[in-house]
Amino acid sequence: FDYSKHPSKPAPDGKCRPDLVLKGHNTEGYGLAWSPYMAGQLLSGSDDAQICLWDTQANQSKGNAINAKSIYVEHQSVVEDVA
Repeated sequence: FDYSKHPSKPAPDGKCRPDLVLKGHNTEGYGLAWSPYMAGQLLSGSDDAQICLWDTQANQSKGNAINAKSIYVEHQSVVEDVA
């Protein structure tokens, strides 16, 4: 994501316009890790005890929303970091 393509101040109307909306977690997230091997692959960990795998280069059939490619649910507690 290229921060130089986005303003440093919010829009006057106060609306957030993200490039992508990643759908999969049920609560706030903590850890993010980009794959060094596969471009656009992202892991995220969250308060919902899940790890989501995203393909940010996937075909976006719902505008800017992307559903998780895989969701791992074996953790019993918060996932604070991924690598």
